[in-house]
Amino acid sequence: MANTFNEIESSALKLSVKQRARLASKLISSLEKKSDKHVEKLWLEEIDRRNQNLETGKAELVNEIDVMRNARSILS
Repeated sequence: MANTFNEIESSALKLSVKQRARLASKLISSLEKKSDKHVEKLWLEEIDRRNQNLETGKAELVNEIDVMRNARSILS
């Protein structure tokens, strides 16, 4: 694998500036897509956790007016 990586790297460095920029953009984009999927997975897990807490009574919903009122009283 190391030899393959070194060969790819060597070949990539021989590309023109425009081609290297295009390749770099594609590589970075591929990392971002994977990261987005990971973040989405984490959010779905968080949603499930919060729903379970609501269903079991470990958490309760609070309306925004009460949240803002409490926040203002803490800040005053």
